[in-house]
Amino acid sequence: MIPNSKNNLKISIHFKSFYFKNLTKFLNKITSKIQTLNLNSTNTVYLPIKRQRFVVLRSPHIDKKAREHFEIRSYHRLLVLNCNLLNEGDLYKIKLLLNYIKNSSSGIQFKIQYLI
Repeated sequence: MIPNSKNNLKISIHFKSFYFKNLTKFLNKITSKIQTLNLNSTNTVYLPIKRQRFVVLRSPHIDKKAREHFEIRSYHRLLVLNCNLLNEGDLYKIKLLLNYIKNSSSGIQFKIQYLI
């Protein structure tokens, strides 16, 4: 049977966090959950780190050389799940996985996109 592109669903989940360790622990839990549910997925894709740098003057009146530098780093990962719309078992497993992600993501932002 030839797989029809209309019957396939791609779910891409974009994760964002300011703490690298929390993100890696959370993604390890998700990948183990994906393996126990026997879902088709790609590996997690490491997206570039976004850095925002700020410079603040300590004393704006006299000493212009006295400055403080601050940096905010945000770490991003991408996970893509493949699903067949005709298989109700896969749809149920993906629903379970998405509920798990929504309820257990503390300190991690995520965005879910459905691509047909």
